[in-house]
Amino acid sequence: MAYIIDSKGEKHNVTIDNEGFVKFTSNKVNSLSTSTLRPDYYDAKGVYEVFNVLEAWSLDKDFYLGNVIKYISRAGKKDPSKYKEDLEKALIYLQKRIDSIK
Repeated sequence: MAYIIDSKGEKHNVTIDNEGFVKFTSNKVNSLSTSTLRPDYYDAKGVYEVFNVLEAWSLDKDFYLGNVIKYISRAGKKDPSKYKEDLEKALIYLQKRIDSIK
């Protein structure tokens, strides 16, 4: 079972359909602390936090594109030596979204 953490730190059980869209399968599972969701190395600055951007752009339920945005926006921030690897991960998710288009 997969889960997603919403912008309030609430964890929800979800499934991901064949097109990469998230389907909520149950209500809140538990809550996490803000420090768990927004560690210092992501340099979250309120309105531009990835969660907020995904919601504003209506990508919060699209697993593939949500991960593309996440990996691009956070590339190299946790570990600067993995900048290229983070961008390659974004590319993998983008390719999965492209491949899912019929």
